[in-house]
Amino acid sequence: LVRLDPPMTPEWMDELFNGTLKYTLIPTEVFTATDAELEAKLFENWNVLLGEMCLRAGIGTIETAHVMFQLLTPSVQHSDALVRKRALNAFTHILKVIARFAAKFKHSAPDLAKQAAVYTADLGKAVGVVCARCCDSSLEVREAAADTLYLLFRIWCFCSHGPEAELPDALAKIQSLKALMDVDDPRELFSIAKEVASVVGVLTVEPQLRPMIDSLMVGLNDVEVEVANGVCVILNGILRIR
Repeated sequence: LVRLDPPMTPEWMDELFNGTLKYTLIPTEVFTATDAELEAKLFENWNVLLGEMCLRAGIGTIETAHVMFQLLTPSVQHSDALVRKRALNAFTHILKVIARFAAKFKHSAPDLAKQAAVYTADLGKAVGVVCARCCDSSLEVREAAADTLYLLFRIWCFCSHGPEAELPDALAKIQSLKALMDVDDPRELFSIAKEVASVVGVLTVEPQLRPMIDSLMVGLNDVEVEVANGVCVILNGILRIR
């Protein structure tokens, strides 16, 4: 149905997203009577729906992805770890859709510059939301955040420099970040926060630095104490680097 004309408007997307939210991200008694396979299929279908909404919306694929990220942000910061994990997984799925879409760009400099400008427009806000979750008390949320953070910057590198460009060392560092996430002592999260700062502080482009910091500042009042403490370390590290 999403593929039918006319293309979806932002108002329709908002209505469809919020209408399906209670059956997907938010845990309900519905799942007490379902098996794991059925539940997994439900989330798979929802992720596909979000991806199709990005591809078929009238305002443009990347622009729609930004709208989706804004709609998902409250769930990424939810008090329930399961909701945060599901929201980040949806975030990651949308980014994979964008990556496949970006691979079809014409690789001329003007075309890449145009797409890079659109993609970068709200990149700072998304980076701030996601890197805060790298200090989450839940291992699954931290790992999902690392995956999402990598894709955010990997797509930016593709759009900004083209598919043949050499990847920056800081981007490769994000890939190794996930292996550091499995810690038992909450104090070890500070080491993760320092690594996140060393990556984000280098990769975030100048125009997006302030939006990213503003987004991170929200994490100082996060429901998770570990996240609030980690954000302090991340902010300190970014300010030192920049």
